[in-house]
Amino acid sequence: GKNNHIDGWHDGVHCHGLMPNLMQSKIPYRSYYAYTLFSKYIKDGKIFRGENSEEKEMCCTAALNNDGSMAIAVINSGLLGRSFVLNFNEELHNITFYRHLFVCTENYKDESATIIPSDKVLKNITNALKDTLPAGSVAVYTTEK
Repeated sequence: GKNNHIDGWHDGVHCHGLMPNLMQSKIPYRSYYAYTLFSKYIKDGKIFRGENSEEKEMCCTAALNNDGSMAIAVINSGLLGRSFVLNFNEELHNITFYRHLFVCTENYKDESATIIPSDKVLKNITNALKDTLPAGSVAVYTTEK
């Protein structure tokens, strides 16, 4: 077949995306695991985007979903681990967040394509969310258990 490396095709197989050609492997690409965190926990409803002019390598998005759950995604695209504080405009009344952490350097090889489980619980959050993220990571904090 014709190869077109610009569009990501090689011998009739698309080489980009979340999954490889299933005839070659049933193990998703690493990006699949970050994407599934976004698609599972950031649903519908109000979406907010946060910026920090001092930290160009970090960004966040938050969602107040129609089912009442909340989700906050924080991305550290830098080469170093970073601490952050996310201040809320309104008090959250002692909310508990469950953190799901994707780290790009970790080896995710799971044929069942399991969503990354929660690795940390942050309790009694009222005015701010504080955490530290490793380099090249995506964390989704959600009120869903």
